[in-house]
Amino acid sequence: AIQSDIDSGAIQSLESVPLLIVQDGSRWSLSKAFVSAQTAKLLILAGSDRLDKELLIAQMQGKFQLELLPPAGHAIREDLPDMVGDVVTLFWKCN
Repeated sequence: AIQSDIDSGAIQSLESVPLLIVQDGSRWSLSKAFVSAQTAKLLILAGSDRLDKELLIAQMQGKFQLELLPPAGHAIREDLPDMVGDVVTLFWKCN
């Protein structure tokens, strides 16, 4: 999936896709990095069962906007491009 995003130009390189962040010698999960970012955040998932403990707690605390698109499969952006576009546009307009 990541390679197809690079091939399509959606992302510029593998370096722009952090799976694990190292800061001051400490390892952070991508979920922790996402939650701690000091900006408005949107997470689009096919189902809430994909939330790990870090994301579940942060979502209940209102630290990011969660949009669930249950009809989507693994590749949400490819399965429901119009719905993803609408969600992102609305998020952008509100933030």
